[in-house]
Amino acid sequence: MLMPCFHVVIGLTVRDIKGHNERSIEIEETSKLGQLKHHVFIFMPRDLRKRQYKAFCSGTIISAQKVVSAARCFLTNRKRYRVNLSSIQVVAAILYTLAVKPHEDGTQQWRSVKTLYSPRYFRYPANNIALIITCSLSAKENVGKIPYIRDVRENLKRCLGFPRNDLYVYESALSINRVPENFNVVDRPWVFGQFVGSVPHASVDLDFDGVCIGIAVRPITSWSVNSVLYKRYTHMIPNKRCEATLIRNLRRYICTGNLQEEEGES
Repeated sequence: MLMPCFHVVIGLTVRDIKGHNERSIEIEETSKLGQLKHHVFIFMPRDLRKRQYKAFCSGTIISAQKVVSAARCFLTNRKRYRVNLSSIQVVAAILYTLAVKPHEDGTQQWRSVKTLYSPRYFRYPANNIALIITCSLSAKENVGKIPYIRDVRENLKRCLGFPRNDLYVYESALSINRVPENFNVVDRPWVFGQFVGSVPHASVDLDFDGVCIGIAVRPITSWSVNSVLYKRYTHMIPNKRCEATLIRNLRRYICTGNLQEEEGES
């Protein structure tokens, strides 16, 4: 029996999403606000004077403080920055890849990046995952002695549940160890509601055989630089069957295929 699920897309940049979907067309339909509450676009400045931003990556909200994305959106294989973390904006409840940053939250929710986590052994495509922290890591009230960076890392370790030695920490210019003592460095957590929420968590670990909801981006017009978010229904092929076909270990991968075909694509 085919069961619905959410296919969390964390390994694709916006450009990759376009190219991937051109090569493997499946069932798509336009997305509406509130249908993919967990989805975020990650923006970099396009014209700061006009407060214009352009999306270069996407991610998934997994809690009020954390977003999962792709490490290669931010880092090279040599662990060097591709982008300035301080200039990045993570935006929920948005359908377009071009946007003007509002002065305050309305339907959209804009958040800054405080810290980025990546696996120690990230080397694309292996371990291509990043954890973005968008709110509190400090001991309240954010007043008084500023914690040393090692204390911040320990807080992150407890927050994320990852072994410290297996992760690299990348601090943005807004990090707690670089600001005055009376400065509030805690970015607001996501406000869950009609248009924003976290991805549903699986209650059972199984080799899924069914249809998941993923994402695609399509240009508004053939000549437009702005694109819009689509829902994309993807057939998930059980890893056991896919491993037998590809003759490789797919423990850290998922296997997808066209709804009309059984040929896998990991």
